[in-house]
Amino acid sequence: MGDVFFTDVYESATRYFRTSFRKALGNWKQVSFHQHPVVDGLTIDSYRCEPFLQTKKLLVITGGEHGIEGYAGIAFLDVFQREFLPLIDRDRIGLRVLLPINPWGMKHHRRVNENNVDLNRTFHPDSSPVDRKVNRAYTDALSLVQEEKPVRGYNLTRFRFACRYLWMARKLGFKDLKKALTFGQFQYPQGLYYGGTQIQPSTAYMKRYFDEVFSSCEDIVHLDIHTGAGPKNRMTIVNSAFSPGSSDDYERLYGYRPVVKATNDEFYAMIGDMIDYIYQMAPVKFPNTKFYSTCFEYGLIGESPWGKLKSRQAIVQENQAFHHGAESKSVHRLIRKRFDEVFYSHSEDWHTAMVEDTRLALSGILRAHGFIA
Repeated sequence: MGDVFFTDVYESATRYFRTSFRKALGNWKQVSFHQHPVVDGLTIDSYRCEPFLQTKKLLVITGGEHGIEGYAGIAFLDVFQREFLPLIDRDRIGLRVLLPINPWGMKHHRRVNENNVDLNRTFHPDSSPVDRKVNRAYTDALSLVQEEKPVRGYNLTRFRFACRYLWMARKLGFKDLKKALTFGQFQYPQGLYYGGTQIQPSTAYMKRYFDEVFSSCEDIVHLDIHTGAGPKNRMTIVNSAFSPGSSDDYERLYGYRPVVKATNDEFYAMIGDMIDYIYQMAPVKFPNTKFYSTCFEYGLIGESPWGKLKSRQAIVQENQAFHHGAESKSVHRLIRKRFDEVFYSHSEDWHTAMVEDTRLALSGILRAHGFIA
């Protein structure tokens, strides 16, 4: 475990992916590397590895949709290449790896892209118009989640936020407050979880990418790497709300828990989620394709009431400081530090837990779907 590569530095992460990971891929019939430009010279990087014979199965790994969360994707790939890549039959199994979906957010340690858009609220079925007022709870909670003024006094602001958070929960109810803070919204461009008014370049590219992936094989497993939500120092497998079967079924199949669905009852619901999009798109465009697409969600702060308050406060204050500043550089640095800690940790405990959970979940999923013996 001690050799697994962890970093939260963009240049180190991209260097690993473009050099060390390429060497680890080894020999295939063909390995191609592609860079898709997004903004400011930053690119979405991807590998396509073709098996020596016919592609019977295809493993797809993506990460960095939420920018800063892409650093965990690098550690995931290092575990994968060390322990599981050698077990894959390169005569019949293909591999696609893409990181980061949101290079600007990864470089600048933000979840959103260069337009303040949360890419995981932008994946809508092509024929489905979006109701711009779909999340009325966000408007109701606007005074809490989107103060349009500089952050003044970090500790005082934290205390005020906690008091106002509890007051808002009493006013709206915890259910609507949760929706305000997670579901996605399309009215406030400087707000949280903003889905935008037009398709984002990364979203358009990823839709084309998945069309090509699903047209190339009829047996696919897709894993998307995220951090932030879920129990402290645990990885949660988050299935689409549209995935067949119950979470208990998946826990038994993979020998791993927890497994949840992206619903309000088990996790939280989202509009424009990428995994949901795949489950809506694939059966229509590729009805003969067998697939499983899911998210590995690595928790850091935890799901206790204090953990939820702490993480939501960090997200709200980071957004406020980004758009409106803070009273001093030291306050801004502290806000950045607290925000980073929600999505990446230098803690040895978290590193150990991440490696162990990755190992256990990958083993269960890849075996269950016939990718390793």
